[in-house]
Amino acid sequence: MPRIRPEDSLLTVVVLGARGSGKTVYLAALFERLRIQRPDVGFRADCPRPQHDLLHRRYRQISDPTAEWPEATATDTIQQFQFDCRTANSTPALTMRYLDYSGELLEPAWSPVDAASETLLQLEKDIGQASALLVLLDGDMIGRWMRGDDAGIEYVDDILPGLLDYAHRGTGPVHFVITKWDLLCPSDTDDNNRLAEVRDHLMQLTNFRDLIAASQNQQVVRLIPVSAVGPEFLHVDRSGVQRKRTDPRKRIEPVRVEVPLAAVLPDVTAQLLAALTAEEQRRLRRARNLAGLSAAGRKLPLDRIINTMIRAVARRRGRAGFDIPPYLVDVILDQLDRRAEQSGRSDGRRESLEHLVTRLRQVVADLEDRMPASVLSQVGPHHG
Repeated sequence: MPRIRPEDSLLTVVVLGARGSGKTVYLAALFERLRIQRPDVGFRADCPRPQHDLLHRRYRQISDPTAEWPEATATDTIQQFQFDCRTANSTPALTMRYLDYSGELLEPAWSPVDAASETLLQLEKDIGQASALLVLLDGDMIGRWMRGDDAGIEYVDDILPGLLDYAHRGTGPVHFVITKWDLLCPSDTDDNNRLAEVRDHLMQLTNFRDLIAASQNQQVVRLIPVSAVGPEFLHVDRSGVQRKRTDPRKRIEPVRVEVPLAAVLPDVTAQLLAALTAEEQRRLRRARNLAGLSAAGRKLPLDRIINTMIRAVARRRGRAGFDIPPYLVDVILDQLDRRAEQSGRSDGRRESLEHLVTRLRQVVADLEDRMPASVLSQVGPHHG
């Protein structure tokens, strides 16, 4: 069995969200949540030093009640953040690359010249090749819309259609992340009941409902509520502006920010297997058996076979496809028949991946058990 190279263990997530939806704050909170392995998460993630320092500075700025919010991503800038995931002190097993684009690119006021910009064209290309899409919905605006507030209605009428348009262009799983859940769901409210209420309101929107209908049996779609700051750190003043509380006893406590990251790998593999025909699954099993017959057989390019099938699936859907990194072959095949490939070779990175996959699946299972309303499509590693 070939060893896993770091450059092979990469999944790419494109982050989409309008200005003010909390992309910058979310990524800083995600870094903080995963920089240390926590008992309720079971894995951690490192970033390259420059990104580590940048995200840490942003997190400190967010947590300081007297500081302003971090600046939004510049319009012509594509920020990249790399999370190297591992369990405990094991070898890094999975690299998640997040591409953060300016929310201005998603707003409807762009001119034809803007629409032809290199940044926007790159965004469209990256969406087509992304392993998954992370679509941030502004929880504060969603709540206002549900209450009939003009600002919320404008957000849903003007901003949300653009987000849904881009979400529909992706081939991989789509995670709709409701930010600012602390403002949308008070601490004395049941999370799942509130999420079900939000889901039901969104399903009244024709574009959202049609996107979900189109994804059934083809694409993993989730609705995941998160809070980058946790309960009681923010309040909304009479003018509708979000303010940090000045009480020094109120500290940031990110809630569920790690769940979207944890769901990417299980959802990518589950979606692929759901899309394969019975004949394609038989071909995979046969190729795997041949690969285990001899040392020479193990050189059989299973990743090429799988990626050829992915492209066939994408063509059936009339879309571009993304390639599965070679190291994911065993994850996919193990999920296909729940039988680990036997090999006499020891690979610490592969063992680390096995432990990490277990933890990722557990995080997803916990979400589905506690919040069944988060599941929007029939495809996925559902546990509920």
